[in-house]
Amino acid sequence: MRSVLIDASILAKTYCQDQFRYDPWNCSATHYNISFFDGGKVHRETALMYAMYSASLTHIVARACADGSLKRCWCAEQEKPEDTRRMWRWGICGENYNNGRRFTRRLFRRRNVRSDKLLYALVRHDTNVGIQAVGQMKSICKCHGVSGSCTTKTCWKRLRPFKETSEQLRGSYYKAQLQVPSNRASPRRRSKRPAPKGTLVYLEKSPDFCPATRGRVCRDPDNCGTLCCCRGYVSLSVLETETCNCRWVSRSCKLSCSECPVMRDVYICK
Repeated sequence: MRSVLIDASILAKTYCQDQFRYDPWNCSATHYNISFFDGGKVHRETALMYAMYSASLTHIVARACADGSLKRCWCAEQEKPEDTRRMWRWGICGENYNNGRRFTRRLFRRRNVRSDKLLYALVRHDTNVGIQAVGQMKSICKCHGVSGSCTTKTCWKRLRPFKETSEQLRGSYYKAQLQVPSNRASPRRRSKRPAPKGTLVYLEKSPDFCPATRGRVCRDPDNCGTLCCCRGYVSLSVLETETCNCRWVSRSCKLSCSECPVMRDVYICK
């Protein structure tokens, strides 16, 4: 169980940092410390982290059920454990999204305190946005037959790559909506307007991330205008190496490549 939670945390952090590597906030704890389940303020970034973590946990559990590394769950196609073992033997065990979804929701309910009803409702909503983002499954089929014919075909369900899920949640981050409480004198009262389905919601405006972008690498000069917060940037030419002149060597059955020098422009925020 512990390894599943750790793997989910690593997966969420890795893909979040990849998606936001050229944004002022890049999911790094050194720039903005968000503690999951801490019961604190819900900024746009907090909402994204709730969604990203719940999505990664759902993804990890669904795959762990399929490969047999997690007990008391089974393939997506089968309900009986003996049938599941037979599916594993043939390597066509479908990844069980429903088990991943139930596991994540149970964990959320145990770890969150409901004393603040508005905060609990918003975090539950953002968690569900992440879980739902994983739910788009793909059908994978394998043909069986003599000489490449497809006399019979076996199909099973696979999750889409988590990179696609993280890209979807990045879009949700930019479309997130600020929830304004119905009674400003009591900021923790539930808003009468329901949160839109599939949209991240948050309570407080984001802090200023500009001081933390000094020394960050931009994607290009246009990106520097946003990332460097109008402070300007330094352009450097750096000598790097890249793989080139690749050819297939039939005698060794290996791909042989060379390392070629190449000059690249690097832009660094002041």
